[in-house]
Amino acid sequence: MKRHQILLLHIATSILVLFPFPIHAHKMMYQDSIEIVVHRGANHIAPENTIPSALAALKHGAGWIEVDVRKSKDNILYNLHDETLDRTTNGKGPIQDMLSKDIEKLDAGSWFSSRFTGIHVPRIAEMLDTLQGKAHIFFDVKRGTPIKDLITLVRQKGYENKSFFWFADSEMLKEFIKIAPEMKIKVNASNIAALEKWMKICTPAYVETEELKREEALFTEDIYEDYIDKFTKEKEQSGIVKAMCLHIAHDCNLACKYCFAEEGEYHGRRALMSAEVGKKALDFLVANSGKRRNLEVDFFGGEPLMNFGVVKEIVEYGRQLEKEHDKLFRFTMTTNGVLLNDEVQEFVNKECGNVVLSVDGRKEVHDMMRPFRNGQGSYDLIMPKFKKIADSRNQVNYYVRGTFTHNNLDFSKDVLSLADLGYKQISVEPVVADESEDYALREEDLPKIYEEYDKLAVEMIKREKEGRGFNFFHFMVDLTGGPCVYKRLSGCGCGTEYLAVTPWGDFYPCHQFVGHEEFIMGNVYEGIKTPDIRHMFNESNVYSKDKCKDCFCKFYCSGGCAANAYNFNHDINNPYDIGCKLQRKRVECAVMIKCALADEGVEAADYGNIEVHC
Repeated sequence: MKRHQILLLHIATSILVLFPFPIHAHKMMYQDSIEIVVHRGANHIAPENTIPSALAALKHGAGWIEVDVRKSKDNILYNLHDETLDRTTNGKGPIQDMLSKDIEKLDAGSWFSSRFTGIHVPRIAEMLDTLQGKAHIFFDVKRGTPIKDLITLVRQKGYENKSFFWFADSEMLKEFIKIAPEMKIKVNASNIAALEKWMKICTPAYVETEELKREEALFTEDIYEDYIDKFTKEKEQSGIVKAMCLHIAHDCNLACKYCFAEEGEYHGRRALMSAEVGKKALDFLVANSGKRRNLEVDFFGGEPLMNFGVVKEIVEYGRQLEKEHDKLFRFTMTTNGVLLNDEVQEFVNKECGNVVLSVDGRKEVHDMMRPFRNGQGSYDLIMPKFKKIADSRNQVNYYVRGTFTHNNLDFSKDVLSLADLGYKQISVEPVVADESEDYALREEDLPKIYEEYDKLAVEMIKREKEGRGFNFFHFMVDLTGGPCVYKRLSGCGCGTEYLAVTPWGDFYPCHQFVGHEEFIMGNVYEGIKTPDIRHMFNESNVYSKDKCKDCFCKFYCSGGCAANAYNFNHDINNPYDIGCKLQRKRVECAVMIKCALADEGVEAADYGNIEVHC
């Protein structure tokens, strides 16, 4: 039985570039040297999709030439990207409405340069004859192409083993598979669901990656498990703390429906942090920071601006400690914006390296989920303030940070609404809540969420190429730098390098554990009193979590959020399943964006025709 070969170009890219360590040549998907596929020929040297552009590409090192297949009215196959002849010839209208005898009279070169006057639109047959023995062919098969005619031509010219095919239409692909099972096809499948879809479509087919997996030739060997124990032991022995989250106010002037902090109360009483407690927290941080010079302090709540006077005192004290101990504090403020004014803005811009502005996107979504306690919406009050402070920071060193829920699964609209208002730094994150809540995300919501991430990724590519791009927090992956591998594998540092401090001075592993008294680690007056909790968090890494060991995403999520794992599974080493699935999807989309923007030959408009997801 003949088997279809599928070139999973996008999934291959996702797998290989994700790893933050070198990929050895003998472990790569193909053992041959890298092949160069040129889009429309050397289209900066000669008119695109012509014989001269193809030959120029070969001269400059290309081994594969992409051709765009379209048909004339009399079913002759031509190499033309657009549906119409308007842009690249002196003709007008759709190519499919014109006879071949008329097409071949057209000038397809003078629009590019007078040197190419008289160059014609080449037939696919002419392209194959010209490139015979010189190049392989990537066929981009446009809608309406007669599949049988194309296959016959490819076989006649001897290109069945020297080409691969991509289809803009899935029905055309299915027809191709039935007629030409021996030929290679390219599909875009960078997640497991999409891969399974293509495997079903191509039955009786096979996917090359499966054989490569069995041969242990697809992935680079993971060498880090043997060293993670040494890293964690050294981290525990050092006892270094580098960051703190100060709960300045266990109180809030909004009543956000999804708030894990229960309107700022954190399963307890309302309270404001005193300046004394805040200063003691900084003293502890300095005393336990070792040789580390740069320290992080987040002002959090509730709503920290309800205790703004104490915030200012703590910052002033921190600046004194910097001089005395040769340290540098980087302060961050998270605010709902209700109490923002010119004084606060001036202070934040002077003293805070980052500011997080809480807004959920569209007005109707925001006001539904983030009202005042009297039920009135807060959007109209805060948005002018947020835009003012974002602009005052030159659209950097801040985030507008929102949450999407079951009630706004079309959240890409919320992200884009913020971008349309001029915000350049945007984060809209999935709610984490018990399924009993009507706004909680559920398994059945995942296909829709995946679709929204896909939509957002495609739109971001388009906008970036148009010069109006923006950053979306969950699509930002550093493929060349970032934290060292061991820190990636060991997680965010909660309970070890990072602590949360309540208004009365208790230490918790992070802000999401506050209120769970079994996780109290000590206090600002006595230091760490329960080292066993610190030890538990220090021993937690991707290798202590069965769900993480074989996951490609582990180098970017570091095993996921410990608090979410505990809240859903009562075990910090048992990750929250929905969170894992969403994280993998986000990384896949992030890598797709990186690849798309790196490929100068792919136009933003091309992505609109891709039917499968990133």
